[in-house]
Order: sequence, then structure tokens, then C-alpha cells
Amino acid sequence: MREHHDASFKLLFDHKRMVEDLLRAFLPAAAVATLDFSTLEQLPNEFVGDDFSRGRADAVWRLRCHGGVEGWLYLLVLLEFQSTVDRHMAIRVLAYTAQMYLKLIRGGELPSGGVLPPVFPIVIYNGQPRWSAVNDVAELVAEVGMDLAPFQPRQRHVVIDEHALRLEELPRMNMMSAQVALEQGTVSDVAPVLGRVAEMLSGPEDEGLRRAFAELTLGMVGRSDMARSHPELSSALRAAVGVGGLSTMGSLLAAKIDEYVEAGVARGLEQGLEQGLEQGLEQGLERGLMLERAMLSRQAARKFGAAIGARLATLLEGVRDTERLAEIGDHVIDCADGAEFLARAGNGVRRN
Repeated sequence: MREHHDASFKLLFDHKRMVEDLLRAFLPAAAVATLDFSTLEQLPNEFVGDDFSRGRADAVWRLRCHGGVEGWLYLLVLLEFQSTVDRHMAIRVLAYTAQMYLKLIRGGELPSGGVLPPVFPIVIYNGQPRWSAVNDVAELVAEVGMDLAPFQPRQRHVVIDEHALRLEELPRMNMMSAQVALEQGTVSDVAPVLGRVAEMLSGPEDEGLRRAFAELTLGMVGRSDMARSHPELSSALRAAVGVGGLSTMGSLLAAKIDEYVEAGVARGLEQGLEQGLEQGLEQGLERGLMLERAMLSRQAARKFGAAIGARLATLLEGVRDTERLAEIGDHVIDCADGAEFLARAGNGVRRN
């Protein structure tokens, strides 16, 4: 299932809109203003080195910069996708850059004067431990004296550590922001994200990216506890996206979550009461409380955003007092913004 997720993740970045939104979200505005996005195009991502070894970057794109030399000053973008921290990632990025430059030279693709285009290397990381590897190849080379220092390689790359990002600091109507929200969220957060994506990808030219995002969502839902306990969910969602697109998929998922939560609470209580044993009752009540906490997190996410829902889920871990949970449900309705809501919810939990 992890392999399916990675493949779906990479497929997103075969689409121009996704790469453009990536650059718009993570480059300074002044740098974005110099780029001509109408020229954005994908290049082959496989290179052959001098020793005939094969190297593969996950995606390679290029676009012109406004006012480039004879119109052919290109910005080449390399994307690397990692789910574990690679201490030597800077070496890999340097190798891909060198292989790409050799390909351009051998293919006679350099502008007059033979100047190589600049490179903007990006590593997108979706693992759970925070990224800790260096982002400059020079930091992997042993220190030498001043006389030898100029001869050592240097290249920096950008790391986008998705789980370290603050969603509220990303542009809202942006495909990269939506992908990060999906990566950070739970199944309860998916429906509002899909609604936003459906709004952004409404044209016929967006069909391919819509399919890629649907596959990413199906992979994310398929890894959840809910899908494992309700194996029919994934097939129902796939059928829904085929009939009505991402918005229909999101609506069905929201309805199914409500249905499963309500049925789970009732079933948990019923099983505990029917058994008439303290252990059975405890298990039933515990399942009911777990599902009630999940519903509150989902409601908070739908009103205040995925980040608030995720923080509430952490806050509610281990809370067993039904009155406290009911109070927090009232706060979802009463509070005007996420900051006020979290403050009041935190006070309620601390009284638990």
C-alpha cells in the first residue's frame, strides 16, 4: 500500500498545474515574477552517465525566465520524493544535476555561448521523522585548508518537509497546499480538501490531474483503520469518483464517516451491554468514545481547517469524560475561529 501511495504521489508531478503551484507556493514572490509559466514543460527524467550507469530523478521540468539570454535561459527543476531521511541526498542531487548537464551538452541543447542553465533542486519529503540531512553537498565533504577549499563541490537544494509545514501559511487555492493538507490530515479531513481540489480542477484540461489526485486519496483512505474495518469503502469511493468526480467522492466519504461513526457508537454500546460483563462494557464504551473523539475532530476540521482538526485529535487522546466531549462539541458551534476554539477545548480537557 505504501508503494501505491508513493506512485500516486509521483504521478501528481507529471502535471503542469501541480509543478506551477509548487513553485508559486515555495519560491519567493520576486523569483516567481521572473518565471514564464506558459513555457513550463516536462523533460525525460532518465539520464545515462559516462559509465553507462542509469540514474533517475522523479520529475524534471524546465521553463524560461523573463529576459533570459536570447530567450533561452532556462530554470530546470528536479524533484525528489523521499519517505525516509537520506543522509547523502545532496550527493544524489549533485549527480542528477551533472547527468542532466551532460545530456544537454551532448544533445547540443545549450544556447549560443554554451552557458548552462541554472538548476533549482527540490526534495519533497513526506516521512514522519523530521528531515535532518544537510542540504549542501559541501557539508558532506571533510574540511580542508583554505588553499583546497575552492576545489570542493558546492550545491544546495530545497527540502519541503510536508509534516513540518503550517497549513495556514500556505496559499489556500493551490494544488500543492491541498496535497500537503491531505498528507497531514486524517480520513475525516479528506472531504473538504476534495471539495477545494474539485473547485480548482474544474476544466477538461485538468482531467489527468483529477485522476491522479483521486488515486492519491484512495491510497490514503485505503491505509486507514476505517478502510480496514470497512473494506467496501475503497470500492465505493472509486465508483463515486467515476460517476461524479472528486466532489462526489468527498460527499460520499463524509456521509460514510457519519454513518460508520453512528453505527460504531451504537454497536459498541450494544455489544458491551449485551455481554453484561465489565470487560465487554468497557470495550464497547471505549470504542464509542474513540468514535466520538473522531467525529469531534472531523467537525472541527470542517469548520476551522484540517490543521485545527489534527491538533484537536491530539488534544483529545485519552479523554474519556463524555460531558467534556459534549462541551467541546458545543465549542465547535459557538467559537468564531480556530484559535478561540483550541483555547476553550484545551481548558476543558485540562479540567478532565
